[in-house]
Amino acid sequence: MFTEGNLSKIPHTSDNRGVRVLTAEQRLFKPGDKPGDIGMWFNRFMLERRFQRVSPKTLECYENSYKFFAPVLDTLKINFNDPKGNRWTGPSLQFREEALSDALKDKVESELRSAHSLSPTSINIYVRVMNTFLNWLVAEKIFENKFRLRPVKEPTGERRQVFTDDEVERLIKYKPKSFNQHRAWTIAICMLDTGVRIDEALSIQTPDVDFNSDLIFIATGKGEKSGHVPVSEMFRPILYRYMTRTQPEQSAFVFGTTKGTKMSQRNALRDIRVVERAAGVRSLSWHCYRHTMATGYLRRGGNIYKLQRILRHADIRTTQKYLHLATDFITEGHEAFSSLAPIKSRRQPEQLRRVTGIRPVLVR
Repeated sequence: MFTEGNLSKIPHTSDNRGVRVLTAEQRLFKPGDKPGDIGMWFNRFMLERRFQRVSPKTLECYENSYKFFAPVLDTLKINFNDPKGNRWTGPSLQFREEALSDALKDKVESELRSAHSLSPTSINIYVRVMNTFLNWLVAEKIFENKFRLRPVKEPTGERRQVFTDDEVERLIKYKPKSFNQHRAWTIAICMLDTGVRIDEALSIQTPDVDFNSDLIFIATGKGEKSGHVPVSEMFRPILYRYMTRTQPEQSAFVFGTTKGTKMSQRNALRDIRVVERAAGVRSLSWHCYRHTMATGYLRRGGNIYKLQRILRHADIRTTQKYLHLATDFITEGHEAFSSLAPIKSRRQPEQLRRVTGIRPVLVR
């Protein structure tokens, strides 16, 4: 439990928690039963990936991908061994590989024709997993011929959704009615303030919060990247009150369960849906809270290079995508800086300087 008395005694752990080891979820991971040769090899593939320290969320995605293709994989029942138990080779193996390829392609096409089909984005996630598995089969010399599933066409244009200013204000003003609501509401406000991902928020432990420096240490970031995110003056008292009054005593995780374990994303989503309905805002994905933070940061004149560090993007081009959502920033000041405006009336584009960090020089 985080109390006022032990505030100064809590050590900062940015040095001793940077090395990633297998988590408890990874150590306890056991793939589900899958029939046939393909199922057996898929489990071997998953176990090997587990020892390469992929995240539990990625392992869950692998399982969901297999479940997506399971109707054709389980009914195909291709035997890759001859009657004597030896592995088929040459044309016999190629025939079986092509049968598997056709079955996987048929599953993707039938899903697209379905009235209740998954989104193209979700289908492509499962296609990428299956292609990774097929490449592994060739690398392990189980298959001789390499083939890939083609991704389905996704809608073009900007698909990121963000909360409106009115919705953010309603969320901030909402008064949680229970422990579950208070925890989910604080997670949402944390993501709106810091831009952390949902798994990063759920992984925050008590020593990671440094109120003296107004920083939160992210030890288990995406791609095993750790870092710090700043805490605003508005969110600081919200987080402090939650940690001193609401955080479960036996939980090392700030947003942990009453049993002391890390909260699952599924349960966190269940709780935030209750808060969203009560506050009168749309039910968007957890990642939309991160999108809202990034877009709002730029709209308010934030520096895009600082935002890159806060979001911990490896490539500035990833951060620049949020400029397309910040429509207020794009249109603001256009009249003053248009080529049709008189030169003498143009003022220094301070807004652009703050966002890009570059001060334009006018050549006279």
